[in-house]
Parts: sequence; C-alpha cells; structure tokens
Amino acid sequence: MIASLADSPEIQDVRADLCIVGAGAVGLDLARVFDGSRVAVVVVESGGGQRRQEIQELARVRWTAMPVRPDGPVLAVGLDPARHAEGSIRQLGGTTNVWSGKWKPLHADDFEARSWSPQAEWPLSYAELRPYYLEVARSYGVPAALFDRRLDWFGLSRGAERVLRRSYHYQMRVPLNFGEAFRIVMERSRNVTVILDATTIRLVTDSMGRVDHVVAGSVRGDTLRVQAREFVLAAGGLENARLLFASREGEAASRIPGDVLGRYYMDHPKLVWGRLTPARPHRLRHMLRRGTSAGMLHFGFTLSPETRMRIEVPHHSTYLMPSSTDTTCYDLVHYLEQLPCSDSRVYPSPQERNGLGQAVMVLHWTVTDWEIEALRRYLNVLGEAMGDCGFGRVDYPEPQPSREHLSDAAHYMGTTRMATSSEYGVVDRDCKVFGIANLYMAGSSVFPSGGNANPTLTILALARRLARRLRQSLAC
Repeated sequence: MIASLADSPEIQDVRADLCIVGAGAVGLDLARVFDGSRVAVVVVESGGGQRRQEIQELARVRWTAMPVRPDGPVLAVGLDPARHAEGSIRQLGGTTNVWSGKWKPLHADDFEARSWSPQAEWPLSYAELRPYYLEVARSYGVPAALFDRRLDWFGLSRGAERVLRRSYHYQMRVPLNFGEAFRIVMERSRNVTVILDATTIRLVTDSMGRVDHVVAGSVRGDTLRVQAREFVLAAGGLENARLLFASREGEAASRIPGDVLGRYYMDHPKLVWGRLTPARPHRLRHMLRRGTSAGMLHFGFTLSPETRMRIEVPHHSTYLMPSSTDTTCYDLVHYLEQLPCSDSRVYPSPQERNGLGQAVMVLHWTVTDWEIEALRRYLNVLGEAMGDCGFGRVDYPEPQPSREHLSDAAHYMGTTRMATSSEYGVVDRDCKVFGIANLYMAGSSVFPSGGNANPTLTILALARRLARRLRQSLAC
C-alpha cells in the first residue's frame, strides 16, 4: 500500500516489524525483498510521487571549502544542472529519478588496506560481497560480463599489462527509475506500506539500548510515529548522518560513535583533462564499446594494482569521450577515487534550520595536497602507458591540474562509515550501528572507501546482505 501523510493526517501511530527510512533505490529494494512475507514493513519517505520544491528545499546543504561545480551534462549526466547542488532527490525513487543508469562494482583490491591509506580498508572482502553483487545483477538485468575479471586485460604484451588495465561499467539505454518500477508492486503489497510526504525528524530510543520509534512530519504540520522491531536508515549519505546527529539524546542514542560520525566524507572528483589522438581510430572505437539489447558495456583505462601500489596512487579510472572540436580525437574524462580523510566531513549547522526545524547540514569537502600530487602522477603514468601500448598520443594542457579543475559527482560516501570498532567507524561489518541493537545503516554512507565506481550497485549488494541479517533477526 502507498499512502501520504499530507493526504491522510489520521495516520499518526503505526506499528511494524521493520521500519525503513527512505524510498530511494536501497529502501525500495529492501522493501521488495520482504514483499509477500509475514514481515510487516513500513517505508517512510520524505518526498511524494512527484518532485515538489518545498520538499526538495529540506535537503538544502551549505558547502564550505571546495564548492560544487555544476559543469554541465558532460560531468553530471542525467542530472539537471540547475539542481546539481541538491545532490539528493526527495521523491519516491530518490536519486534514480535523475541518475544516468550506470552500474559498476568495486574491484577486489578496493576493499584492501593501502600503506598510504590504512583507513580505506573494509572490514569485509570482495569475496564476501560478490554473491550479493551477482544477486542484484540478476534482479536488474545487469550482464554477468561486468564481473568477468578476464576483461581487465586488453590482450597486450605481458610488459604492457603490468601497467595498463581495462576499467569498465554497464550503462542502461533507459536508466531504471525505482519509483516507477516499484510503484505498482508497493501499491498492491499486503505487508509493505510506503508512507509519502513524511520526513523523518529523529529517532527515539529506550533504556534498553534500542530504537523504540521514529518521529516524522509533513511540511504542513502533521506528525507520524512509527514503532518497529528493527530500523534501517536508507535516506542517503547526508541524511543518514543528519538523523544520527539529531538523535544523540537519551541513554541508547548517546552510544552512537561521536567523533567519527560525519567524518571521512568522500565523493568521486571528476575532471576532463587531456586528449588522445588515436593511432588506429577504427580499432579503438570497436574496442571501447560492447552492446546489449538493454545497454552498453563501456571500456576505459586504469592502472594495474601493482602499478598503483608502486607509485602510490588511488584507484582512478579514465574513459574516452569524442572531442567536440576534433572528430578524430578523444577527450580524457577521469573519475577519481578519493581517500578517506577525517577533515572532510559533514555536521549540523548550529544556526541554520530548514522548514521542519532540522539543522541544515554543512558539507566541508576537501581534497588533500597529497591527492592532487597523486593525480598528477597518475596522469603522467597513464599517458605514457597509453602511448607505449599503441593506443595513440596523449597530450595534456599546461599547467598541471589543481583543485579548481575538479567537479563533484554528488556521491555522498563515508559519513557513517563501516569499521571493526566504534573507534574507527559508526557501523559494524553488518551495517549495524555500534551500541544500538536494532538500528542499521544502508547506502553509501557506510563506505570506508569508494574506489572509482558509482555507488548504486554496491549499495544494493550491501542491502541484500543486510536483508539476510534482518530475516534472521525477524525470524522469517
């Protein structure tokens, strides 16, 4: 069933087995997993069936340090440039209302520690997450080739393969809108209730170290209380953190890790930098794309894990875009991994409030000097390797790139990060909040590191893994 708090103010107190906050890709996927079961599920969504500016305004963010740079359709495909600074869409289906339909898993070594960034290590491995990656791929028609690591190699000489590898992602011809795809399923469900126009304001805890209920409200003043046995916050990388900040009162919520919450914020900085003049244009065009009936498998470039470790650079990737000024050349579009840094963080503004009285989130996004120098090392080695392997000549502009050339991707990661203990993170390897027995985080806010892959496939894989844990706790 789908209801609206704005249209049905009589909805005030609701009980369920499982309460999910957020009806974006993760929230709706979790709800669908439990559809048809004996588990009573309530999904609380801030937005409605259509986007409304008064609701979207609740997601307003104040940026400090590096600003958002809406550089148009090249670097923000699928997102209206006028709305780029919003980043998170408050509407049934969430940000899938504007995404470009890209699917890409993290690489196995993205889960591992690196000598120059030990905080980037995940407390679970790629092998543990891979079955859930495949489960999600089957559910949404993502080709299995995306997980075939044999595609990493170009078929070059052994010496060349030591330096250069393929990077690839799948892009749907028509991006999947989760709100449209699941609307009928949710309307017909007998055990899942989606409540729209209900913005969760805070979590209320009891003396037993558990969340008792969530409090939500509409912009016109209606109030909703949802009690449940288990709670999942799937409201996005910034909103998950805001709700924890707002709920740090009472005996149980005071156990939420304090100094780590909101820190280690990461995005995927992007830039267009350099141009490839191909040695064999027809061969290169054939190599870069592989089509299916529903989408395309796009191939780009990255450095081998051994090379990245040797020269100490994160896991960046580079794709080619036909030049708008020279039809025989390609512009180089780089998607960067940002390493976790405690100074890059989000926190509630002590003064600014939105229309529901919630603290506006302050986003202090930083890219360190080390990362800028690592980017320059990456570009130098990448350009030489592409030339040595016969792809063509790479030319870069002068001077070298700096922070001013970077754009964000609106990929809000790391604000409630996963770790082995509350000293280093907010949730454990099962996405449960440290110190609170029945509260879980879902989404990219739990990422300890983000590789260069857009988060959608990984957050859905983590959600399927979380669903297994919830089935056990709910005995279904």
